[in-house]
Amino acid sequence: MKKRIICLLPARNAAAHLLGYLENVRHFADGVVALDDGSTDDTAAMLTCSSIVLEVLSNPKRRTYAGWDDAHNRQKLLDASARHAPDWIIWLDSDELIAPPDIPLLRTLISDIVVSGHAYGFEVLRMIGDLQHFDLNKLWVYRMFAFAVGQQLPRSKLHFQPIPTDILPQRRHPTIIRILHRCGMSTKDRRARFDKYRQADPRREWQSSYSNLLAAPGHLWKLRSHPPEADILI
Repeated sequence: MKKRIICLLPARNAAAHLLGYLENVRHFADGVVALDDGSTDDTAAMLTCSSIVLEVLSNPKRRTYAGWDDAHNRQKLLDASARHAPDWIIWLDSDELIAPPDIPLLRTLISDIVVSGHAYGFEVLRMIGDLQHFDLNKLWVYRMFAFAVGQQLPRSKLHFQPIPTDILPQRRHPTIIRILHRCGMSTKDRRARFDKYRQADPRREWQSSYSNLLAAPGHLWKLRSHPPEADILI
């Protein structure tokens, strides 16, 4: 039986990324539940107008990222998703895309491999200049799990894996599926991301430093498809 996939999207001032995001998720998701976290741009209007967006939650408008509580936002989204009968949840942020060559692998993972009670991780690539080149790829984020009513996420305000607390580490599996992260593509983008976290975490309570976000590009690799025989689970 086909599994119903819902993407959960916390977004703030994401208008520049949303068209690409929504087109990307149409290839594997049955719908999106979104939360507009006080945007001052057209994020809310764009989400409301999209046919794939099932519901838009909102927080009061605010001028900066001060007051950003990612844990609270994500728990609201997870709770709201129950109204849309998901089988599996995928978190994908507005500045992220599933790598197009990996979308068939994601479909295979969902249809043939996943096990309820387990979570699955995707590799994050920092894209540089365009969506074909990246310089950093040493991070896996756990973003996919089977939905159950009453699930609770970690309570850390920022910087946590948004996986229900009852899914133990030994049930978390990295995969070769890649996320293209678009917020470091230019010097301007990297500065904006740094400023976002400086506003949200001015005392560095949730991470000791954010200077890594300003790092200049290193050696660039070209995005390529995985070999046909590659195992999806690592």
